[in-house]
Amino acid sequence: MTPVAPRAVVGGLPAYRPGRSAAQAVADHGLASAVKLASNELPYGPLPSVADAIQAATPDVNRYPDHRANALRQALAERSGVDAGRVTVGCGSVGLLFQLASAFCESGDEVVYGWRSFEAYPIVTRLAGATPVAVPVRRQALDLAAMAGATTERTRLVLVANPDNPHGTVASDEEVRALVEAVPETCLVVFDEAYREFVSRSDARSAVDVVGERANVVVLRTFSKAHGLAGLRVGYGIGAPEVVAAVDKLLWPFAVNHLGQRAALASLEAADALAARVEGVIRERGRVAAALRHLGFSVPDPQANFVWLAAGAAGAAGRLAAALEALGVVTRPFDGDGVRVTIGAPAENDRFLDSFEIAAARVGAAEGWQLPTGGSARRVAGWLDRLDAVESRLTGLSTRRRAGRTAPDPGGTERWDEGQVWAHIGELGAYWLGELRSVVDAGNDGATPFGRVKSDPGRVAAIETGRRSRPADHLAHARRAMDGLRALLAGLDDAEWGRRGVHPTLGAMTVDAMLEEFVIGHLEQHAAQLEGLAP
Repeated sequence: MTPVAPRAVVGGLPAYRPGRSAAQAVADHGLASAVKLASNELPYGPLPSVADAIQAATPDVNRYPDHRANALRQALAERSGVDAGRVTVGCGSVGLLFQLASAFCESGDEVVYGWRSFEAYPIVTRLAGATPVAVPVRRQALDLAAMAGATTERTRLVLVANPDNPHGTVASDEEVRALVEAVPETCLVVFDEAYREFVSRSDARSAVDVVGERANVVVLRTFSKAHGLAGLRVGYGIGAPEVVAAVDKLLWPFAVNHLGQRAALASLEAADALAARVEGVIRERGRVAAALRHLGFSVPDPQANFVWLAAGAAGAAGRLAAALEALGVVTRPFDGDGVRVTIGAPAENDRFLDSFEIAAARVGAAEGWQLPTGGSARRVAGWLDRLDAVESRLTGLSTRRRAGRTAPDPGGTERWDEGQVWAHIGELGAYWLGELRSVVDAGNDGATPFGRVKSDPGRVAAIETGRRSRPADHLAHARRAMDGLRALLAGLDDAEWGRRGVHPTLGAMTVDAMLEEFVIGHLEQHAAQLEGLAP
């Protein structure tokens, strides 16, 4: 007897693969214990107040929940600063993603997304009957400019995981707005911000700010990650009322269960405790990333609750993940791209770092690594360490005013007051970040022109007009540039580190020389100038 056949599209779909459990690793390898760092779950249980709310709600589970989760919608609207009509809820952000694709796509339409990115994107695209348009990532990050260029009159959705999963990198405000402005108004741009709470870059805010300006922008969020409620499946979306109304028509009956609604409301009320947990994850993330770089393996700038191991050679990701699992650390490999490692509790992260050093040596992980390794990786780590240190110095210097004038700059005659120094600090970062990008983007090892001289009118004007502004304002501008620089340096491969540019007075310079002369070394000089002024 011939079984009933599913739709043709279903037969060709890739199956979603959840991360392996610690129990599977223990059983398969005969281990005493293992840790699961494969699914980007928070390593802790619900906050105490949230656990209490779940317990209090259990007597009512024999009743259907509020289908629309109206109380939760209202609370989310108030927290997000939007009208309740702009908020929808669903079974996790991925449930809303399925609803969006079903509501807005049909045969002949196109859906643009980066690849590799969240593995549900091709599934929801094909189920909706649309054609996937996968745009290659660049520097271990989504290439939003290329994604904009890939849109056509047939494009109905652009899906942007921001931060991206599995790379953990995040697009800046500038990149987000450029994408939104470039796509057709008939195309819906969906920013999947499942990991938004973990973003520490000051130049990468939530796209919720754009929703009120553009009717074709939607933001998806979840309670599964930072809130630690992955088992309850609660997600929400923010968009134009017309978009929300369409998505709501496809809301599965009672998709957000009673316990999930009560837990989500309680978690919103526990904002301070949640923020403390998130800050702890961010600290651990920075520690793990720095340790990997100092072990000789560069990783991209992490902005989610995981780090990305760029083991991109064919089969390399699987070999590394298998070697880690044999040592009791379960991670998530993506063949041909790399390995994603969730940030766990400190002891779990220590076990991962110890195991990684052993596993990487066993499988020769440096071969085919897509970012610098060995001494080159430690050189990158050194630049990032210096950038962190000078940012800390400048932060401390911004809180007290100082008098007098600086000593003449090396090889020059400029003597500045505090206001002039801060004005220059505030403007130089963005300028030199752009110049660095122009050199590394040039795609050759030749003579890319870059830079300016001290008499440059823009430089002079910025220093003069900004000298009376508050140091804190200049620091904010500098910090945005430093965050962009940090992300750029962490994502450069060996070839890009080898680029050369030509300065109008200093001649040919390497990327390292540019960083020393004009960027990180230059910031250190100005920090020293401020420290030399009378408090």
